[in-house]
Amino acid sequence: MAGKAPAVPDLELGELAVNTFDGKLYLRKSDGTDTVLEVGPVRAVAGKIGTVTLAKADVGLGGVDKTSDAAKPISTATQTAPEREGK
Repeated sequence: MAGKAPAVPDLELGELAVNTFDGKLYLRKSDGTDTVLEVGPVRAVAGKIGTVTLAKADVGLGGVDKTSDAAKPISTATQTAPEREGK
């Protein structure tokens, strides 16, 4: 039935329920108080709401494919490390 969600007494702790009409998944958990949680798609991330599709730029990786090896930062430790024989 559309919109039907289980109540706490309907599920055992850790048990899952699926509403196949809505495509929603529910679980009963306990962190001191038993609750039924709807498990579903992400509702908001990186400032986006609704159905979320992220691009590299959304997580600070916009130039990840555009940086030449020469332009990539090298740590001071790597720059000052002695060369090893047998490289």
